Amino acid sequence: MKSKPNPSKKPSRFKPFKQLESPDRILQGLYLGPVTAAQNQEVLCQLKVTHILTVGYCMRPLFTSEFKYKVIPVSDSAQSKLCKYFDECTEFINEALQTGTVLVHCFGGVSRSPSVVIAYLMRYCNLNFSNALAYVKDKRSVVNPNPGFLNQLKNYQRILRNRNIKLN
Repeated sequence: MKSKPNPSKKPSRFKPFKQLESPDRILQGLYLGPVTAAQNQEVLCQLKVTHILTVGYCMRPLFTSEFKYKVIPVSDSAQSKLCKYFDECTEFINEALQTGTVLVHCFGGVSRSPSVVIAYLMRYCNLNFSNALAYVKDKRSVVNPNPGFLNQLKNYQRILRNRNIKLN
């Protein structure tokens, strides 16, 4: 991992319109955003993206010869079981950061993809659920995981602690 988050930083200015259209840097090499970012080859190249993690349905990879993709078919519903993909997604992000830059996106970059990024921060940066959520919201203020995903992330915290991963 390239840099560790600091959840005690003061919140940044609220930028909802920009954030609904473009990706935001969460950590060095890790971007979070909407599907429009994944569809904009110029933006992807400017950010030096090498890997794209798509969390959702009906968002097919567009540039398969230029980027490494992983697609997780989950709807943005409180009943969706995103948690069964947390380990797979966080491993993909971690592997991407070893050699390049990754964009994690869903349709709006508001619920599904932020939940995966929060899970990554919990697993690989040792942040507890509350600090990981606050950190991601500070970087992308439109973040608002649905209640089901929030509960799954709280449960993932228990799972990580049972694996003897210390969370701060």
